[in-house]
Amino acid sequence: MFKKIMIQTICAGIFFSCVITASYAEEKKIKIGTGEWLPLTGEKLENGGPINKIASDVLTQLGYQPTFFYNHWEKSIENVAAGEYAIESCMWKTKEREANFIFTKQPILDGRVVFLKRKGEAWTFKGVNSLAGKKVGIMPGYGFDDSFMAAKNFIRDESPDLPSMIKKLVEGKIDVTLEDESILNHYITKVMPELSQKLELDSTPILRSPCYLTVSKKLPDAQALADGIDGQLKKMKADKSYQQVLKHYGLVK
Repeated sequence: MFKKIMIQTICAGIFFSCVITASYAEEKKIKIGTGEWLPLTGEKLENGGPINKIASDVLTQLGYQPTFFYNHWEKSIENVAAGEYAIESCMWKTKEREANFIFTKQPILDGRVVFLKRKGEAWTFKGVNSLAGKKVGIMPGYGFDDSFMAAKNFIRDESPDLPSMIKKLVEGKIDVTLEDESILNHYITKVMPELSQKLELDSTPILRSPCYLTVSKKLPDAQALADGIDGQLKKMKADKSYQQVLKHYGLVK
């Protein structure tokens, strides 16, 4: 009888221990919204690309089990704003977005946005006024410079993705388009190298484009999570593990 009671007690202890462990593991799972932004993020890239690799390393070090969900950027941002996902892996900062997201102080990646134009054109970007009368290709959901978005001296022509915009540019349906410099370089040198004979990047950036891990304000511990991410990013940059990821993906030498 005593043995039976002891066995039952031990089994009960193991059961409750497993329940507690399972609950803790479940609490530490975290959903990350992301998109196809080659060569920086992508479902078929190694570890989801450099941005998602860094995001995964940061959250793992903080004790989380990250799962990445790939959607169109605009949809992904909506999901994070609604609290369906906890974090967006890379987002440009705008005043409008700060209403729904906490931006980390440390950017996950720095960059710059430049214009893509037809090769041989003399035009170069010299502020918003230099866009007067032009048809500029943009993608919905992108957070460009506030003065660019507010300007009324040029036409914004929306396309669902970069290939569609580039097709319009080659065909003369738009005058210029803009994107992160590394994205444009990747597309016209690696994805469709034949375009390097037809298109070129303008040398003057419209803005620096630091990209941030952003936390949904719907989370009850949103600020604490953002602070933890900041601390871990700072640590990775200090111990050079951050730079090693960028080097692995060919973003720095």
